Amino acid sequence: MKGLLVITDSYRECEKAVKVSVELKEKLGVELEILAILEDVYNLEKSSVSLGMPVPPNVKEESVNRMKKHLTYLWEKNTNTPLPEVHFQVGPIYEEVKRFLQNRSYDLLIWACYPTHILCKTIDDINISSFIIK
Repeated sequence: MKGLLVITDSYRECEKAVKVSVELKEKLGVELEILAILEDVYNLEKSSVSLGMPVPPNVKEESVNRMKKHLTYLWEKNTNTPLPEVHFQVGPIYEEVKRFLQNRSYDLLIWACYPTHILCKTIDDINISSFIIK
């Protein structure tokens, strides 16, 4: 196995996925990266256009900081190693995961996302072994 990618959204209950990811990383000695999809920021931006209301200027930065703080907490709770690289994408999960995976190769995707029909459609379309943990 070459590499793992943990994909998470704003789903707060992703601790099990982080724990499993840490165990796989340590047992298999593989590289691991995290992709955080900030779909909530995208939805806020989209609705602000529809409603004609401005988006607060630091929304993305605050969302990134909140997500990174949460992931760091979960990572440190489960291991003594530093948090792996975290990539942040703003947009719908379906589009952003597919865009991120272009020109990248992973053996396994670990999904720490709220399970929805869109998540299932995304997994069907990308054709990479996936493990949903809820």
